[in-house]
Amino acid sequence: MDNLLSLKNATVALAKLLVKDKTTKSNIIWGTSSDTHFGTPHTEKMPIPYYYIAGVFFQDMLPRFSKASGDKSARTKKKAEVFTPSWICNKMNNYCDEEWFGRKDVFNVEDGQTWTPIKGKIEFQKVKTW
Repeated sequence: MDNLLSLKNATVALAKLLVKDKTTKSNIIWGTSSDTHFGTPHTEKMPIPYYYIAGVFFQDMLPRFSKASGDKSARTKKKAEVFTPSWICNKMNNYCDEEWFGRKDVFNVEDGQTWTPIKGKIEFQKVKTW
């Protein structure tokens, strides 16, 4: 029972961190009013309560790429929001890492639109630190 309570407390603590906006110090906002299936009405400017992330609603929250095409198009027009595929983000990060470390494949090896993480310790040059 103690392990279960400990896990629940850790989940709540993590959820509170995930919804916190580091700039405003309040919770991030919904950004959409399309998720009416949550039961409680919310607007795009309302903050997301931590218990939506830690509780029963978690499995109902959809990432942008899983939402209906019409919802994505409307949001793109309204907020100029676009989706950048993870493989492109990885490619951009790898480019920065290559510039910083002076070598390729520091954290992962790209294979088309996927990648394989590097295992083991990352070696830093002696003259550079984080």
